[in-house]
Amino acid sequence: MMGIFLVFCAAGYLLGTYAFGAKASLNTDRFTVAVNLGQAKMEELQKCSPASLPTEQKGKFARPYQDYYWYAQISPFSQDFSLLTVRTGQNGAPLCTLRRLINTDTLASIDAHTYDSETVFTDKALKLPFAKVSFWEPLATAPKTTGAAVNWSTGAICGHPGQGIVWASHAREPKILQMLFNAEGKNIACNTIEVPTNSQGYKAHIIDVAADKMGNFLFCADSANRALWVLDDSNNSGAYSWKNGQCLISKQKPIQDLRGIACDQYGSTVWLCEGTPRRLRQFYWGTLPKGVQEKINSFSGWGESVVVPFSGAGRLHSVAANIWGSAIYTIDNSFVYTLIFQENSGCGTWQQIPLPESLRKAKPRALWVDPGNSWLYINTLTGGQWAAAPSIDGTLKSSSFSQINWR
Repeated sequence: MMGIFLVFCAAGYLLGTYAFGAKASLNTDRFTVAVNLGQAKMEELQKCSPASLPTEQKGKFARPYQDYYWYAQISPFSQDFSLLTVRTGQNGAPLCTLRRLINTDTLASIDAHTYDSETVFTDKALKLPFAKVSFWEPLATAPKTTGAAVNWSTGAICGHPGQGIVWASHAREPKILQMLFNAEGKNIACNTIEVPTNSQGYKAHIIDVAADKMGNFLFCADSANRALWVLDDSNNSGAYSWKNGQCLISKQKPIQDLRGIACDQYGSTVWLCEGTPRRLRQFYWGTLPKGVQEKINSFSGWGESVVVPFSGAGRLHSVAANIWGSAIYTIDNSFVYTLIFQENSGCGTWQQIPLPESLRKAKPRALWVDPGNSWLYINTLTGGQWAAAPSIDGTLKSSSFSQINWR
């Protein structure tokens, strides 16, 4: 919803992504979360007790780069809002014990960003300061929020130097909530951005949001107007505004039961999920950097309406995309469906994967794909969170799914 440097050259970028993806495997028995939003400084790491380090690693760093995972989590049934990180070590195992700011057992949406940082490898608790994220008034008083997205900039490659952004959509009012963090993880600003009424004077109801990884665009799914809103800062000024000043509506094939939204890392292709009829809708935004845009920027506007070619079980609940937009995932009550696009072709292949019985009973709802290791996450109404590891091409197996043990 950000490890991995977002270096936009094909060979280097893909190589780095796969390398970190292979390393950061998820250990569901010891999946570790730290409530924090910030980059651990070298001097803080050096304060760790030498006794806590493996003998061969005392006095030095185990590896120059480890993985950090940033998560924004929001409960659909309460006022809970958490910002969480997962740090992995040399072998992909978590480095520290669980810390939680707020108990969020049922989550509406999850997004994340990964980046590279120096750290120490140890299999014991790593004592670092954790930045408490206090309630922000519009968020704390909201009956509930409906979506979350995160982007994190490194400065060298993005227009927002060292700035992290956490987005949330207000469930009852046409508002987008924005929390800004600096490179050290300090909350430096909180903003409320009003979603304007459409040309007919109707208010928006934003049910989900998706962010590109550069922090240039936030895509908002509006179920009231059955439309897409785009919050734009493509000039990197930090002053976001609504693109075209109005919501974008597909007039040829109107959206019906809007349920979710996803985009690739560039924000060039946006996917919207319609619950009934069971279909996905493409929107081509065309914002790829120079050198990669020639093949994709030939389209603009609404693309195909893609019907899920399986009867399934009930309406579709959510949609997720991997960072390249080559694998699209959607879910109903009993199955996950993947749409895998072949390289250099517009042709996609569908796959239907049965969910384990225990996951079906947990009532699956929201989907999200980790941009660092390509894991697929599923949030449920009654059974917590589940995860699955797709193969390199994005395909899944029913046996891939396991429940995350938050300890």
